[in-house]
Amino acid sequence: MTAAPASAPPRFSVSIHPFAAATATSADEQFAEALTHDPTMAVGLGHRIPVASHSLAVTHKRKAIDPRATSRGLNVRHLVQGEVRRTGDHSR
Repeated sequence: MTAAPASAPPRFSVSIHPFAAATATSADEQFAEALTHDPTMAVGLGHRIPVASHSLAVTHKRKAIDPRATSRGLNVRHLVQGEVRRTGDHSR
């Protein structure tokens, strides 16, 4: 008996992974966390796009990931990753 092939993820599905803070300060870590959580909720609720839950994405925080394996594991087609850097009142 062979396993059934995994179904392809929905065309417009995404996982927003925790953004890394450029500095290790507590304030920057909290800012990066909020910057990850808020878009995850907004995209999932407002645009009817399947989004991997924030709690699942957080399991990959501070880990090197294989994007293909991670997207298969989360059943999403797109991954969003990034770094947050603050300088005074500016963020990028």
